[in-house]
Amino acid sequence: MALALLGCGSSNNASIKVPSNPIDWEETTRIEYRFGDSSVAPDYHRSYVISITDSTKTITIDSYGHVLLTKQYPNTPSDFQAFREELSKKGIKKHKKKDSACSGGTSETIRLYKGEEKVFDAYVYHCSGKSGTLFLPDGTADFIRNQIPESVDSLIDSTKNNRQRL
Repeated sequence: MALALLGCGSSNNASIKVPSNPIDWEETTRIEYRFGDSSVAPDYHRSYVISITDSTKTITIDSYGHVLLTKQYPNTPSDFQAFREELSKKGIKKHKKKDSACSGGTSETIRLYKGEEKVFDAYVYHCSGKSGTLFLPDGTADFIRNQIPESVDSLIDSTKNNRQRL
């Protein structure tokens, strides 16, 4: 019986099709991470994009597409290479799309570029589980966020405080 179950498991695994998408980290010249906030009132909604190249680290915070803050920091080619190498070890990958009937959750997107050409683009949607096309291992988003020299949470909070003063 155990052999029969093992045999079934093997054939099932063989039939699962996972997209072939090896990431060419050495050719990656820009890495973007986007956090899409949940559906809440504009005063509280904060999404952001972190973009990292060999010369800059940029964060742009928005509320439903209205840019509230953009900050740019210098980067070096050696720091970018070290970041890219460490990120390549995290296990980021694309998988077959999983759908969700849920709405109103948060999302995370990773995009990689070679020059201006987008060479990787995948997302995960968090709402009653995970759906989308991205496998983003635990701790990866924090690793990316920590590339920004200031606290991302403090920067987000500063946009809320500024808006309340208006």
